[in-house]
Amino acid sequence: MRVHPAAAGDRGSWLAPLASPDHEQLVLLVTDGVDTDSFCSSESVDGYPDSLVAVQQLQAQGVGTLILGVGTGFGTTGSVHQAMNDFACAGGMAPDPELNCVPGAMGLVAVPGLAQALYFSAGDSAALVDRLVLTTEQVCCGCVPVG
Repeated sequence: MRVHPAAAGDRGSWLAPLASPDHEQLVLLVTDGVDTDSFCSSESVDGYPDSLVAVQQLQAQGVGTLILGVGTGFGTTGSVHQAMNDFACAGGMAPDPELNCVPGAMGLVAVPGLAQALYFSAGDSAALVDRLVLTTEQVCCGCVPVG
């Protein structure tokens, strides 16, 4: 997973024009998990992959990140599953964060070895469309027209 340079820095450069004091800001990160495996990204900050750091920085600025895994390779164990859960905790959108997330060096990460998926997932393109519609309805309460 590669991160646009603006995502890892000040949100002012790309989210500020959309900011509203009356609305929560969220980012939807859709990924197949590539480059999260064992955090093999070649770019890192203090040992954390740049993509996780970007999500943690957005959360620190009050912007939550929803994680949507696309594909079938996530499982309930292993480094990709752990990384996806870490992203969900880092983005502040994991269910029951007091139980499922713990403080890491740069922000929240998932409890190690947790079998539960803290992120949304979709196995194929049809499931992706369904998940996007459902997620929009759950998160936005109808604020975004669908159809």
